[in-house]
Amino acid sequence: MGFPAEMGYEAACDALLRLIGSRSYKPKCLYSVNILGDYNIAGDLWPIRSYFEKIGIEVVSTITGDSRVAEIQRAHCANLNLVQCSSSIGSLAKKLEEKYGIPYRNVSFLGIEETSSAFRLLRSSSKTLV
Repeated sequence: MGFPAEMGYEAACDALLRLIGSRSYKPKCLYSVNILGDYNIAGDLWPIRSYFEKIGIEVVSTITGDSRVAEIQRAHCANLNLVQCSSSIGSLAKKLEEKYGIPYRNVSFLGIEETSSAFRLLRSSSKTLV
């Protein structure tokens, strides 16, 4: 570690990990995901969330720039973590896998080709989602 930014990311991930798991929740769908790491400053994640819902996958939590505490608290209930920015939040995904057994996949929702690829990845990860 050693770089100030990396130390800050690690401290933020540790704080999030202490918050996660402090609220019980039962997903409404058989398939559920968390989306981690997109700042979502311009709301570009909102349509992505809608796409998930239209295909029957519940987004339990988004750990982004506009996250809500209640969503973060229930993130331990999802079947799969989708990591958009692995450099800043990858350690949280690894810790969630260790602590709660939630696997993660690195994805990108930047542009139509990368978004399509992310959704195809979900199809190949369907055993993980159940």
